[in-house]
Amino acid sequence: MIKRKITSSIGAMAVSLCLVLLLIFEKTATHEAVSALTLSVKRVIPSLFPFMVLSDIIISMDLLMPIYSLIPTEKLFRLPRCTASVILCGLLCGFPIGAAGAAKLYAEGKINRREAEVLCAVSSHASPAFLIGVVGSIWGSKRFGVMLYFAQVLFCLISGVVISHIALPKASSSKSCPENSAAKPRFSPSLCSAVHSASLTCMTVTGNILFFRVLGSVLSVVIPTLAPVFSVMFEFSGGTVYGATIGGQTGGFLTGLAVGFSGVAVLMQCCNFTSPYGIKLNCYIFTKAVEGLVLGAFAALWVWKYGLIPSESTVILLSPREPEISLLLLFALTVLFLLTSRPPKRKNFTHGS
Repeated sequence: MIKRKITSSIGAMAVSLCLVLLLIFEKTATHEAVSALTLSVKRVIPSLFPFMVLSDIIISMDLLMPIYSLIPTEKLFRLPRCTASVILCGLLCGFPIGAAGAAKLYAEGKINRREAEVLCAVSSHASPAFLIGVVGSIWGSKRFGVMLYFAQVLFCLISGVVISHIALPKASSSKSCPENSAAKPRFSPSLCSAVHSASLTCMTVTGNILFFRVLGSVLSVVIPTLAPVFSVMFEFSGGTVYGATIGGQTGGFLTGLAVGFSGVAVLMQCCNFTSPYGIKLNCYIFTKAVEGLVLGAFAALWVWKYGLIPSESTVILLSPREPEISLLLLFALTVLFLLTSRPPKRKNFTHGS
């Protein structure tokens, strides 16, 4: 009881202090708010919304079932086969699709709470479109973005194996998700539900980006020496831009750290899906912290080896992009599903079978 009162008092003092700082540095907060909204409108929502809709339909209708045998989730992560769609969508589409998919499977009773916690940690990553199209562009090397993405995938595999073998006892993993007695959802209701859910998610993501970028910018003005910490820890897209602004090995490390850790804003986005079901994110936080250090070291070494010089980061970040790589990968998965799925058997009513 006393501990809870102390925590509440500290929280109230922190909120009051933030309110005072926002009033004092109103111009800085307003400028950063406009920048965050511009980023959301021009970059985040156009890239996130279609992927949220598609991934929600894929997970709810279990469209990737024909390729589950190609992804040994039971052997690697001790997770049921149906979690493969969440892991794939998380790697291809980025935040917060992994957490949303894990919460959805848990709500449907296909995985237990502990498996959902591990799944959140394994499936929450930056999208290849962001790493190649944004990070690669601001550092003047698309190859840097590609290699950073593959380093992220490799870390996902290794960390997923380690974490699952620690957090999940072997007996708890099921070879396949339990089948519900109800029929699988039809496409039209699934599409309507996915569009509605994606719309709310985009608004939540925009709110988190706006709040934490404004807060980070104000705190950076108050304590300039901690500006790198605030930029990286609060909102990862701003952290990558800050790293490119600094340049050199230090800037490369900050960029990799921002991509790996992903910031408090993304953590809050994940909490939006997991907290209603009591899914804890301790495993997610620990994994992302380690991933930030690993990707930071990798990025610093890459920048040092190839002598990368950042481009004009802010202009590129808000400029039109090439066709989304993630969209092409999702299209390839759809084609693969159509090729591997079997047509339903037709009943021969003439012979009464």
